[in-house]
Amino acid sequence: MEPSIHHEAAAGRSVYLIAGEWTVDHAGACLKATEAIQATGRPAVIHCGGLERIDITGAWILDRKIDALRLSGADIILENFRPEHFRFIEHVDALFHHTDQALERYEEPPQKRYRPGDLLRRSLQTLGEGLIFLGKCWAVTGHTILHPARLRWRAVIKQCEAAAVRAAPIVGMISFLIAIVTAYQGAAQLKRFGAEIFSINLVTISVLREMGVLLTAIMLAGRSGSAFAAEIGTMKLNEEIDALKTTGLEPMEVLVLPRILALVLMTPLLTFFADMMGLLGSGVLTVATTDTNWLLYESRLTTAIRMNDFWIGISKAPVFGLLIGITGCFHGMAVANSAESVGRETTNAVVHSIFLVMCADAIFSIVFTLLDL
Repeated sequence: MEPSIHHEAAAGRSVYLIAGEWTVDHAGACLKATEAIQATGRPAVIHCGGLERIDITGAWILDRKIDALRLSGADIILENFRPEHFRFIEHVDALFHHTDQALERYEEPPQKRYRPGDLLRRSLQTLGEGLIFLGKCWAVTGHTILHPARLRWRAVIKQCEAAAVRAAPIVGMISFLIAIVTAYQGAAQLKRFGAEIFSINLVTISVLREMGVLLTAIMLAGRSGSAFAAEIGTMKLNEEIDALKTTGLEPMEVLVLPRILALVLMTPLLTFFADMMGLLGSGVLTVATTDTNWLLYESRLTTAIRMNDFWIGISKAPVFGLLIGITGCFHGMAVANSAESVGRETTNAVVHSIFLVMCADAIFSIVFTLLDL
Protein backbone atom coordinates (compact mmCIF):
# COMPACT_ATOMS: atom_id res chain seq x y z
CA MET A 1 0.00 0.00 0.00
CA GLU A 2 1.33 3.43 -0.93
CA PRO A 3 2.47 5.60 2.01
CA SER A 4 0.15 8.43 2.90
CA ILE A 5 -0.53 11.06 5.56
CA HIS A 6 -4.02 12.48 6.26
CA HIS A 7 -4.47 15.63 8.32
CA GLU A 8 -7.28 16.13 10.83
CA ALA A 9 -7.91 18.92 13.36
CA ALA A 10 -9.29 17.85 16.75
CA ALA A 11 -9.45 19.48 20.19
CA GLY A 12 -6.86 22.14 19.44
CA ARG A 13 -4.39 19.67 17.98
CA SER A 14 -3.28 18.80 14.48
CA VAL A 15 -3.54 15.05 13.95
CA TYR A 16 -1.59 13.38 11.12
CA LEU A 17 -2.65 9.84 10.30
CA ILE A 18 0.20 7.82 8.78
CA ALA A 19 -0.65 4.75 6.73
CA GLY A 20 0.89 2.42 4.15
CA GLU A 21 4.34 0.94 3.64
CA TRP A 22 7.17 3.32 4.47
CA THR A 23 10.00 1.43 2.78
CA VAL A 24 12.79 2.11 0.32
CA ASP A 25 10.55 0.94 -2.53
CA HIS A 26 8.27 3.92 -1.86
CA ALA A 27 10.93 6.48 -0.91
CA GLY A 28 9.66 9.11 -3.33
CA ALA A 29 6.08 8.74 -2.12
CA CYS A 30 7.28 8.94 1.50
CA LEU A 31 9.04 12.24 0.86
CA LYS A 32 5.97 13.65 -0.86
CA ALA A 33 3.69 12.45 1.95
CA THR A 34 5.74 14.21 4.65
CA GLU A 35 5.02 17.54 2.97
CA ALA A 36 1.52 17.32 4.51
CA ILE A 37 2.99 17.73 8.01
CA GLN A 38 3.22 21.46 8.70
CA ALA A 39 3.99 23.56 11.76
CA THR A 40 0.65 25.22 12.66
CA GLY A 41 1.45 26.57 16.13
CA ARG A 42 -0.60 23.82 17.72
CA PRO A 43 0.63 20.48 19.09
CA ALA A 44 1.08 18.00 16.24
CA VAL A 45 0.07 14.40 16.84
CA ILE A 46 1.55 11.77 14.54
CA HIS A 47 -0.84 8.84 14.67
CA CYS A 48 0.66 5.65 13.25
CA GLY A 49 -2.12 3.17 13.66
CA GLY A 50 -2.29 2.58 9.92
CA LEU A 51 1.48 2.08 9.45
CA GLU A 52 2.00 -1.35 7.91
CA ARG A 53 5.77 -1.59 7.35
CA ILE A 54 8.76 0.65 7.87
CA ASP A 55 12.46 0.25 7.10
CA ILE A 56 15.50 2.44 7.68
CA THR A 57 14.70 4.63 4.66
CA GLY A 58 11.14 5.32 5.76
CA ALA A 59 12.22 5.83 9.37
CA TRP A 60 14.90 8.30 8.32
CA ILE A 61 12.46 10.30 6.15
CA LEU A 62 9.92 10.46 8.97
CA ASP A 63 12.56 11.25 11.60
CA ARG A 64 14.03 14.04 9.46
CA LYS A 65 10.59 15.67 9.17
CA ILE A 66 9.95 15.37 12.94
CA ASP A 67 13.34 16.98 13.67
CA ALA A 68 12.60 19.84 11.31
CA LEU A 69 9.29 20.51 13.07
CA ARG A 70 10.88 20.39 16.51
CA LEU A 71 13.60 22.82 15.42
CA SER A 72 10.84 25.22 14.35
CA GLY A 73 9.35 25.05 17.85
CA ALA A 74 6.48 22.65 17.19
CA ASP A 75 5.32 20.23 19.89
CA ILE A 76 5.37 16.70 18.41
CA ILE A 77 3.50 13.79 19.97
CA LEU A 78 3.80 10.20 18.69
CA GLU A 79 0.76 7.95 19.19
CA ASN A 80 -0.26 4.37 18.44
CA PHE A 81 3.16 3.19 17.27
CA ARG A 82 3.76 -0.51 17.41
CA PRO A 83 6.57 -1.25 19.87
CA GLU A 84 8.84 -2.65 17.14
CA HIS A 85 8.19 0.37 14.91
CA PHE A 86 8.77 2.81 17.74
CA ARG A 87 12.06 1.15 18.76
CA PHE A 88 13.19 1.17 15.12
CA ILE A 89 12.51 4.89 14.72
CA GLU A 90 14.25 5.62 18.04
CA HIS A 91 17.27 3.63 16.90
CA VAL A 92 17.43 5.52 13.57
CA ASP A 93 17.03 8.83 15.40
CA ALA A 94 19.87 8.02 17.79
CA LEU A 95 22.07 6.78 14.96
CA PHE A 96 21.72 9.87 12.81
CA HIS A 97 21.93 12.28 15.73
CA HIS A 98 25.16 10.59 16.80
CA THR A 99 26.52 10.95 13.26
CA ASP A 100 25.50 14.60 13.05
CA GLN A 101 27.14 15.37 16.39
CA ALA A 102 30.31 13.63 15.27
CA LEU A 103 30.33 15.70 12.10
CA GLU A 104 29.81 18.89 14.11
CA ARG A 105 32.72 17.98 16.37
CA TYR A 106 34.91 17.08 13.42
CA GLU A 107 37.41 19.72 12.39
CA GLU A 108 39.76 19.65 9.49
CA PRO A 109 43.18 18.65 10.76
CA PRO A 110 45.51 21.63 10.74
CA GLN A 111 48.02 21.74 7.96
CA LYS A 112 51.29 20.36 9.16
CA ARG A 113 53.84 23.09 9.47
CA TYR A 114 57.36 22.15 8.63
CA ARG A 115 60.08 23.70 10.69
CA PRO A 116 63.52 24.38 9.18
CA GLY A 117 65.01 21.39 11.00
CA ASP A 118 62.35 18.88 9.88
CA LEU A 119 63.98 18.18 6.51
CA LEU A 120 67.36 17.61 8.15
CA ARG A 121 65.82 15.40 10.82
CA ARG A 122 63.96 13.25 8.26
CA SER A 123 67.06 13.02 6.08
CA LEU A 124 69.21 11.87 9.00
CA GLN A 125 66.53 9.38 10.05
CA THR A 126 66.34 7.95 6.50
CA LEU A 127 70.14 7.81 6.36
CA GLY A 128 70.28 5.92 9.65
CA GLU A 129 67.62 3.45 8.56
CA GLY A 130 69.43 3.02 5.25
CA LEU A 131 72.72 2.23 6.99
CA ILE A 132 70.96 -0.35 9.17
CA PHE A 133 69.40 -1.92 6.07
CA LEU A 134 72.82 -1.91 4.37
CA GLY A 135 74.29 -3.71 7.37
CA LYS A 136 71.57 -6.35 7.14
CA CYS A 137 72.31 -6.77 3.43
CA TRP A 138 76.02 -7.36 4.10
CA ALA A 139 75.20 -9.79 6.91
CA VAL A 140 72.88 -11.79 4.66
CA THR A 141 75.47 -11.69 1.86
CA GLY A 142 78.20 -12.96 4.18
CA HIS A 143 75.95 -15.74 5.45
CA THR A 144 75.11 -16.73 1.86
CA ILE A 145 78.79 -16.80 0.90
CA LEU A 146 79.43 -19.19 3.79
CA HIS A 147 76.38 -21.27 2.80
CA PRO A 148 76.10 -21.03 -1.03
CA ALA A 149 73.33 -23.62 -1.15
CA ARG A 150 70.97 -21.12 0.49
CA LEU A 151 71.15 -18.76 -2.49
CA ARG A 152 68.00 -19.04 -4.62
CA TRP A 153 69.46 -19.11 -8.12
CA ARG A 154 66.04 -19.56 -9.69
CA ALA A 155 64.92 -16.26 -8.16
CA VAL A 156 68.18 -14.59 -9.27
CA ILE A 157 67.71 -15.76 -12.86
CA LYS A 158 64.10 -14.60 -12.84
CA GLN A 159 65.15 -11.14 -11.63
CA CYS A 160 67.95 -11.03 -14.22
CA GLU A 161 65.40 -11.68 -16.94
CA ALA A 162 63.02 -9.04 -15.58
CA ALA A 163 65.66 -6.41 -14.86
CA ALA A 164 67.97 -6.82 -17.86
CA VAL A 165 66.45 -8.78 -20.73
CA ARG A 166 63.17 -6.88 -20.67
CA ALA A 167 64.98 -3.58 -20.12
CA ALA A 168 67.37 -4.04 -23.05
CA PRO A 169 65.09 -2.59 -25.78
CA ILE A 170 64.41 0.68 -23.97
CA VAL A 171 68.03 1.04 -22.83
CA GLY A 172 69.29 0.41 -26.35
CA MET A 173 66.82 2.81 -27.95
CA ILE A 174 67.58 5.64 -25.48
CA SER A 175 71.34 5.19 -25.91
CA PHE A 176 70.97 5.12 -29.70
CA LEU A 177 68.92 8.34 -29.77
CA ILE A 178 71.05 10.24 -27.25
CA ALA A 179 74.18 9.32 -29.19
CA ILE A 180 72.58 10.69 -32.36
CA VAL A 181 71.77 13.97 -30.58
CA THR A 182 75.30 14.21 -29.13
CA ALA A 183 76.91 13.46 -32.50
CA TYR A 184 74.72 16.01 -34.25
CA GLN A 185 75.42 18.78 -31.75
CA GLY A 186 79.13 17.97 -31.64
CA ALA A 187 79.44 17.93 -35.44
CA ALA A 188 77.57 21.26 -35.69
CA GLN A 189 80.03 22.95 -33.35
CA LEU A 190 83.19 21.33 -34.77
CA LYS A 191 82.12 22.15 -38.31
CA ARG A 192 83.00 25.80 -37.64
CA PHE A 193 86.64 24.77 -37.38
CA GLY A 194 86.54 22.24 -40.21
CA ALA A 195 86.99 19.41 -37.69
CA GLU A 196 83.63 17.74 -37.80
CA ILE A 197 85.30 14.36 -38.28
CA PHE A 198 86.47 14.61 -34.67
CA SER A 199 82.85 14.39 -33.50
CA ILE A 200 83.44 10.62 -33.71
CA ASN A 201 86.11 10.94 -30.99
CA LEU A 202 83.78 13.12 -28.92
CA VAL A 203 80.88 10.69 -29.01
CA THR A 204 83.06 7.62 -28.54
CA ILE A 205 84.66 8.93 -25.34
CA SER A 206 81.31 10.24 -24.05
CA VAL A 207 79.48 6.97 -24.68
CA LEU A 208 82.12 4.61 -23.36
CA ARG A 209 83.20 6.61 -20.35
CA GLU A 210 80.02 8.26 -19.07
CA MET A 211 76.90 8.26 -21.19
CA GLY A 212 76.38 4.53 -21.65
CA VAL A 213 76.62 3.60 -17.99
CA LEU A 214 74.70 6.66 -16.77
CA LEU A 215 71.79 6.12 -19.16
CA THR A 216 71.67 2.46 -18.18
CA ALA A 217 71.66 3.31 -14.48
CA ILE A 218 68.95 5.96 -14.85
CA MET A 219 66.73 3.63 -16.85
CA LEU A 220 67.24 0.82 -14.32
CA ALA A 221 66.45 3.21 -11.45
CA GLY A 222 63.19 4.22 -13.10
CA ARG A 223 62.28 0.72 -14.19
CA SER A 224 63.78 -1.89 -11.85
CA GLY A 225 64.27 0.26 -8.74
CA SER A 226 60.64 1.34 -8.75
CA ALA A 227 59.51 -2.22 -9.50
CA PHE A 228 61.48 -3.57 -6.52
CA ALA A 229 59.96 -0.97 -4.19
CA ALA A 230 56.42 -1.55 -5.47
CA GLU A 231 56.67 -5.37 -5.39
CA ILE A 232 58.16 -5.63 -1.91
CA GLY A 233 55.93 -2.82 -0.63
CA THR A 234 52.80 -4.55 -1.88
CA MET A 235 53.92 -7.81 -0.31
CA LYS A 236 54.44 -6.01 2.99
CA LEU A 237 51.03 -4.35 2.67
CA ASN A 238 49.42 -7.76 2.10
CA GLU A 239 51.33 -9.19 5.10
CA GLU A 240 53.14 -11.68 2.86
CA ILE A 241 56.47 -10.72 4.42
CA ASP A 242 55.07 -11.52 7.86
CA ALA A 243 53.94 -14.86 6.45
CA LEU A 244 57.50 -15.56 5.27
CA LYS A 245 58.84 -14.86 8.74
CA THR A 246 56.18 -17.11 10.25
CA THR A 247 57.26 -20.00 8.02
CA GLY A 248 60.89 -19.51 9.08
CA LEU A 249 62.14 -17.80 5.89
CA GLU A 250 64.25 -14.65 6.01
CA PRO A 251 62.79 -11.90 3.74
CA MET A 252 66.24 -10.36 3.22
CA GLU A 253 67.47 -13.68 1.88
CA VAL A 254 64.37 -14.54 -0.16
CA LEU A 255 63.36 -11.15 -1.57
CA VAL A 256 66.22 -8.67 -1.27
CA LEU A 257 69.41 -10.57 -2.06
CA PRO A 258 68.27 -12.07 -5.43
CA ARG A 259 67.18 -8.63 -6.67
CA ILE A 260 70.40 -6.91 -5.66
CA LEU A 261 72.56 -9.69 -7.09
CA ALA A 262 70.60 -9.62 -10.36
CA LEU A 263 71.27 -5.89 -10.84
CA VAL A 264 74.94 -6.21 -9.92
CA LEU A 265 75.38 -8.97 -12.51
CA MET A 266 73.27 -7.51 -15.31
CA THR A 267 74.12 -3.78 -15.16
CA PRO A 268 77.57 -4.31 -16.80
CA LEU A 269 75.96 -6.34 -19.60
CA LEU A 270 73.32 -3.67 -20.17
CA THR A 271 76.03 -1.02 -20.11
CA PHE A 272 77.96 -2.88 -22.82
CA PHE A 273 74.78 -3.12 -24.90
CA ALA A 274 74.13 0.61 -24.39
CA ASP A 275 77.70 1.40 -25.48
CA MET A 276 77.31 -0.57 -28.69
CA MET A 277 73.95 1.04 -29.49
CA GLY A 278 75.41 4.47 -28.79
CA LEU A 279 78.31 3.89 -31.18
CA LEU A 280 75.85 2.60 -33.78
CA GLY A 281 73.72 5.73 -33.41
CA SER A 282 76.77 7.94 -33.78
CA GLY A 283 77.78 6.04 -36.93
CA VAL A 284 74.31 6.32 -38.48
CA LEU A 285 74.25 10.10 -38.04
CA THR A 286 77.86 10.61 -39.12
CA VAL A 287 77.41 8.63 -42.34
CA ALA A 288 74.03 10.23 -43.08
CA THR A 289 75.07 13.88 -42.56
CA THR A 290 78.72 14.01 -43.63
CA ASP A 291 80.88 12.74 -46.46
CA THR A 292 82.11 9.95 -44.20
CA ASN A 293 81.36 6.38 -45.24
CA TRP A 294 81.17 3.33 -43.03
CA LEU A 295 84.75 2.25 -43.73
CA LEU A 296 86.10 5.67 -42.78
CA TYR A 297 83.89 5.76 -39.69
CA GLU A 298 85.10 2.32 -38.63
CA SER A 299 88.70 3.36 -39.15
CA ARG A 300 88.23 6.55 -37.16
CA LEU A 301 86.34 4.68 -34.46
CA THR A 302 89.16 2.16 -34.08
CA THR A 303 91.57 5.04 -33.58
CA ALA A 304 89.31 6.87 -31.12
CA ILE A 305 88.44 3.92 -28.92
CA ARG A 306 90.62 3.46 -25.88
CA MET A 307 90.16 0.37 -23.80
CA ASN A 308 90.86 2.51 -20.76
CA ASP A 309 87.64 4.49 -21.40
CA PHE A 310 85.68 1.30 -21.97
CA TRP A 311 86.80 -0.34 -18.73
CA ILE A 312 86.21 2.84 -16.72
CA GLY A 313 82.58 2.86 -17.86
CA ILE A 314 82.10 -0.86 -17.25
CA SER A 315 83.73 -0.70 -13.80
CA LYS A 316 81.09 1.80 -12.64
CA ALA A 317 78.19 -0.42 -13.66
CA PRO A 318 78.23 -2.98 -10.78
CA VAL A 319 78.42 -0.18 -8.22
CA PHE A 320 75.48 1.63 -9.81
CA GLY A 321 73.51 -1.62 -9.94
CA LEU A 322 74.28 -2.25 -6.26
CA LEU A 323 73.07 1.23 -5.28
CA ILE A 324 69.86 0.91 -7.29
CA GLY A 325 69.08 -2.56 -5.95
CA ILE A 326 69.69 -1.66 -2.30
CA THR A 327 67.73 1.61 -2.57
CA GLY A 328 64.74 -0.01 -4.28
CA CYS A 329 64.55 -2.87 -1.77
CA PHE A 330 65.07 -0.52 1.18
CA HIS A 331 62.13 1.66 0.21
CA GLY A 332 60.02 -1.42 -0.45
CA MET A 333 60.68 -2.69 3.07
CA ALA A 334 59.92 0.81 4.45
CA VAL A 335 56.30 0.74 3.22
CA ALA A 336 53.71 1.28 5.97
CA ASN A 337 50.16 -0.08 6.08
CA SER A 338 48.62 2.10 3.37
CA ALA A 339 48.45 2.23 -0.41
CA GLU A 340 49.64 5.84 -0.25
CA SER A 341 52.84 4.63 1.37
CA VAL A 342 53.50 2.28 -1.55
CA GLY A 343 53.31 5.16 -4.03
CA ARG A 344 55.42 7.44 -1.85
CA GLU A 345 58.18 4.87 -1.28
CA THR A 346 58.20 3.91 -4.97
CA THR A 347 58.76 7.55 -5.90
CA ASN A 348 61.45 7.89 -3.24
CA ALA A 349 63.17 4.77 -4.57
CA VAL A 350 63.56 6.30 -8.03
CA VAL A 351 64.62 9.73 -6.79
CA HIS A 352 67.12 8.44 -4.26
CA SER A 353 68.54 5.87 -6.69
CA ILE A 354 69.27 8.51 -9.32
CA PHE A 355 70.69 10.84 -6.66
CA LEU A 356 73.04 8.15 -5.33
CA VAL A 357 74.11 7.18 -8.85
CA MET A 358 74.99 10.79 -9.66
CA CYS A 359 76.92 11.17 -6.40
CA ALA A 360 78.80 7.94 -7.06
CA ASP A 361 79.59 9.03 -10.62
CA ALA A 362 81.00 12.34 -9.34
CA ILE A 363 83.21 10.45 -6.86
CA PHE A 364 84.39 8.12 -9.63
CA SER A 365 85.24 11.11 -11.84
CA ILE A 366 87.33 12.72 -9.08
CA VAL A 367 89.13 9.47 -8.26
CA PHE A 368 89.88 8.65 -11.91
CA THR A 369 91.12 12.18 -12.50
CA LEU A 370 93.45 11.96 -9.48
CA LEU A 371 94.69 8.60 -10.78
CA ASP A 372 95.15 10.12 -14.25
CA LEU A 373 92.95 7.49 -15.87
